[in-house]
Amino acid sequence: MPIATTLILAMMVADPEPRDFAVPSADGTVIHGQVDRADQPGRGVVVMVAGTGAFDRDVAFSREAGARPVFLDLSDRLAARGVSVVRYDKRGVRYGATGADRIDRAEIVTATTDAQRDDLAAVYGWTRSPQGLDAQCVVLFGHSEGMVHIGRLASSGAPAPAAVVGMGAVLTDPVTNFRWNLTERDAWSLRLMDADGDGIVTNDEVRAGLADTPAAVNGALDPYLHPSGAWTADAIGALEQTWADAYPAIRDAILSAEDAAPWPSADAPAGNMQWAKSWYLDATPVAARLASWNVPVIVHLGSRDSQTHAPLQRAAGETYLGGRLTFRLHADVGHTLGPSPTYGPVRDDLAEALVDDIVGALATCAT
Repeated sequence: MPIATTLILAMMVADPEPRDFAVPSADGTVIHGQVDRADQPGRGVVVMVAGTGAFDRDVAFSREAGARPVFLDLSDRLAARGVSVVRYDKRGVRYGATGADRIDRAEIVTATTDAQRDDLAAVYGWTRSPQGLDAQCVVLFGHSEGMVHIGRLASSGAPAPAAVVGMGAVLTDPVTNFRWNLTERDAWSLRLMDADGDGIVTNDEVRAGLADTPAAVNGALDPYLHPSGAWTADAIGALEQTWADAYPAIRDAILSAEDAAPWPSADAPAGNMQWAKSWYLDATPVAARLASWNVPVIVHLGSRDSQTHAPLQRAAGETYLGGRLTFRLHADVGHTLGPSPTYGPVRDDLAEALVDDIVGALATCAT
């Protein structure tokens, strides 16, 4: 074992407290994060990459009172299994701050697609470097859009990790994924509500079934109740066509904005319009980018995921990754593998399944 690695592991045993770090990204922006040290170190490191939003390293993404932040919870589980975890804040997000102080407005609007890839590259490079953790066995874990950042890192020529693991992860190109969200999700969900399979979705079936579909993300029942009392196949098709017809105008409105303008608004910026435009312009499949690395890719998705449509992700993954893809589809959970179509917390058994996959991937290279 290299001397530097021995010293790092000895330090982790002697001092199990989290270690803060700060690394410069390609444009000089300093990215802040922490290393959660394993209780029994030596089994490798996982770098966690958050999805869309102004997330800090904990990724608080739940509407349940008292729910633990998603990445913090997974990190505790991994540390208990001997895996150290690297977590970091999105540029422009101040960890530990609250209210208006939480967001650096000038910095967060620099979060272009390239910048977020470069931020991940800086954290990943630090994790592998002798000045950082000198980790030779690393898994990259992405939630949702986090997998898009990992894919862009892969196609940039970065060194391959031991494996990539995703939760609610995007494998299609961003355009296809977002278009499904905007134009097809409601029709797909209505068809799922046809409990008796007769081709007609009654309002009673909507009342009984909406919560178990991706459309529950909208939090409203009334838009899915048909004035006649039931949806025919033609009516569902017409709804889908209405959204498809509206799509070009919605897209053009986004594309007309200045790249550097704040997204979603100047009052509450969480990124910039160049990033928002990527969901209408980036037609390169994430799975094709991941294929730049000859490593296993393990993806967990839920059947009621409101953000990443499982059939589309599976098809893209199998097309570009082939036998390197392990696709785990879980019934009755959503985007963050909990009961909600979108939010966490991750259901306990599925959190442990994620940990099992990460530990198993690290076992192939850990010393």
